[in-house]
Amino acid sequence: MPDLVDNIPLREAVVAFEAAPSPLLYWEVIRLTLQNNLLFDITGTPDFEVVDGVLPKGTTFKITSGTAPDGRPALFAYTNQEQAQRMHADEPARTLGQPAPGALDFARSQGYAWLYIDPAGPTCGINLEDAMGLAPEHRNDAVRQALTIDDPDQLRAAVIDALALGGTLVVGVRTEGEDHFLRTSVDPDRGAVLLAFTSGAEIAVRNPEDGWSVRDVASVIADALEEPFGGLVINPAGPWIGLSPDELRGIQSRLPAS
Repeated sequence: MPDLVDNIPLREAVVAFEAAPSPLLYWEVIRLTLQNNLLFDITGTPDFEVVDGVLPKGTTFKITSGTAPDGRPALFAYTNQEQAQRMHADEPARTLGQPAPGALDFARSQGYAWLYIDPAGPTCGINLEDAMGLAPEHRNDAVRQALTIDDPDQLRAAVIDALALGGTLVVGVRTEGEDHFLRTSVDPDRGAVLLAFTSGAEIAVRNPEDGWSVRDVASVIADALEEPFGGLVINPAGPWIGLSPDELRGIQSRLPAS
């Protein structure tokens, strides 16, 4: 699996952040930590055997971690094998791949304060306090991962299937005085479309001044089918998808009963 992991978009965002740190680039790193795959460094873990894709019961790993400049514990994760190897001058690095969102969740669950991506540098440390609103129940990882598929037809089918599972999406909320409005946009024909996001991080990089609200997929689709909207756009910061009313009604018919 290590040879298959090469999270290029995340690594490019980390390089850009280290070259010119800014809040926007920091959130770009965070949002890209929620897609594709990452590696943990498990060098020093006793040998184990995977049988039919399943680890033996009771298998434990020694996962490389360290200390952030503020003295708090930091978990390390890597965008490819080469980045992990840079931490080991005298021995081969042994790594374990997994879906990238799991790195953020694991770091939080194990009491780490930081998640450092490619700590040998260029690097970016994610303060997990900043990611408190990105808990699994506030994200739609299935839709986010489907959006990374290269083939457009397969991507569309995968996103529709993922939405049909239900779960949540996030909507952006802009404020004008004492009034609050859902974040919307227009399609190429200048018709109104509702915007939805797979996590709050997607909103932070597109409309950093917006608040956000977690909604179930069914209610977001229902809103997108109401006037004046003519569809739904998910993750406009990219990769993104626009769904027509007919597609939304098809998803609506497949949603689990509430």
